[in-house]
Parts: sequence; structure tokens; C-alpha cells
Amino acid sequence: MNCSSSCAACWRTSPQRQIIEQDNAVLAQHRRALLALSDDLGARLRTSDQNATGVTLTVRYADASPTRRSRTLSEATQHTVLLARTAYTLYDSLGPQHHAARLRCGE
Repeated sequence: MNCSSSCAACWRTSPQRQIIEQDNAVLAQHRRALLALSDDLGARLRTSDQNATGVTLTVRYADASPTRRSRTLSEATQHTVLLARTAYTLYDSLGPQHHAARLRCGE
């Protein structure tokens, strides 16, 4: 594709742009889900006066294959922000395949 005359016009119609927009939408949706799960976990920990010493993220891909990532926390916590940051780090460690992940609560 020759974009010399109007790069902006080419970018607006480019298949790569559509893929990037879809990937960004999936990423945002997954990050919202991770934050909601972290918020729920933090609330349950605070209610029961317990602390988490680690976080485990299990994702299931479109082909139903699971992947699990775990991280031990440097100190026990019940703070949503720390739980969410750890979940984001684990999610990011999935690399490019994280876009194919299906996050579900309670499984």
C-alpha cells in the first residue's frame, strides 16, 4: 500500500489498524476484568481479616487450553492495588498470546 499522498487516510483504512484497535479493546477488557477480580479478592480478604501471600492467574484460551502463572508477593497483603498490579504483571507475562485468553470469574 502506498501511503505517500496521505498516511492518515491509509492508516484509517488499514487492516493493521483494525487489528490493533481490536487488540487494544481486548486488552482493556481483560485489564478491567483483572481489576474487578482483584477488587473482589481484596474486599474478601479484608472482610475475613486475611492476607494474600501470592497471586495465581489462570487463563483459558479459545481452544480451551489453560495456562497458569503465579507470583509470590514480597509481603502479605489485602490491598486491591497491589493485587491488581501483580495480576497485570502475570497477564503481561503471557506475551502476545494474552489476546486469545478468555478470563472468567469463579473457575
